[in-house]
Amino acid sequence: MALKNEPLKIYFRKLPNHEHGSLFWNYEINPKDKKDRFDITYDVFGSKSLTKADKDPRGGIALGELFTYDVNVKDNIMHLTFIKRPGEANEEVVTYKVNLAEPNAASKLDRSYAQDWMYFKAGAYNQCNIKPTSSGCTNNGIEAGDYAKVSFYKLELDQ
Repeated sequence: MALKNEPLKIYFRKLPNHEHGSLFWNYEINPKDKKDRFDITYDVFGSKSLTKADKDPRGGIALGELFTYDVNVKDNIMHLTFIKRPGEANEEVVTYKVNLAEPNAASKLDRSYAQDWMYFKAGAYNQCNIKPTSSGCTNNGIEAGDYAKVSFYKLELDQ
């Protein structure tokens, strides 16, 4: 039975006064009761927990800097590969391996995704595109630079 959870969500987060943004991914636990859902965060380049007061995450990714990611699920194992500056002499590679048929060790509530259907979607989902939020996020319009843009150079889905 599909519970409409998302075992993988990839994020890029850049703060206004930083030159570099942070790339991280979340694993949403799959509990018996959907009210118990929460995400477990894995930093890839930079850190999700940065604030405006923190220094620029030099280990992060600058706007316009290329990165790639590959998600390969085979025999219940989700293989993730992230590459910053792909093909360049100074490229950085970070990998993860997650067994979706076993509960995540970080949560006693997780039941795994062994019996769920999987689907894929890609896009830019701007979290500050409609109205001010409790986080202080405001939308001042495209002219003020408040918008989201993403470019996918290649999407490939194999079954």
